[in-house]
Amino acid sequence: MKKLLQAFVMLLFVQQATAFDTNMPLLLSMKYITNDHVYDEASEYEQVDHVINVYGTEVNPNHRASNSQFKVTVDGVEVDSISSETFGRLQQLRRNFSDDSVSGGIQRLTPSAVLCRLGGPARGLRLEALYLTFENHQVTESNMKRVLDLPLNCLYQPQFVPLGVDGKESAISVMAVLRTIVEMQIH
Repeated sequence: MKKLLQAFVMLLFVQQATAFDTNMPLLLSMKYITNDHVYDEASEYEQVDHVINVYGTEVNPNHRASNSQFKVTVDGVEVDSISSETFGRLQQLRRNFSDDSVSGGIQRLTPSAVLCRLGGPARGLRLEALYLTFENHQVTESNMKRVLDLPLNCLYQPQFVPLGVDGKESAISVMAVLRTIVEMQIH
């Protein structure tokens, strides 16, 4: 009877944790993009090779709660080896590009002529973040927004970049951390 009760309590705990995890909002998403059509603004020929998502209970990167929880997935599989310090660093960096008042806004770039003769598809990274709208120091709106495209070869046409230098550098730093996590999981 004792083992049955322990199993029941454990099952309740697992169900509660699973229900909580699925309710965490998506904070960051980075996609590895391959595109066989260099001038494809509609993104209809894109292939997403890998996706890394960061979920967390603390939507506002300006606040840090001691009980905040997070989850990182690579291609839908949860990564267990991510420390709370790494998540804290991602949140700290996200602060610089997750709202207009800090990032200076997100600029949509106009496509330029491809100046290289590399064969094969265009490859790049796309970072999306939970973008926040504040009113009286309170979050009034939030939605996922594309904040930075980073070419992995000279054929990839970046389309979005934060206007502020700190926002751009922070977004690149987030991409470096997320790329490291992806590379550790793939290899």
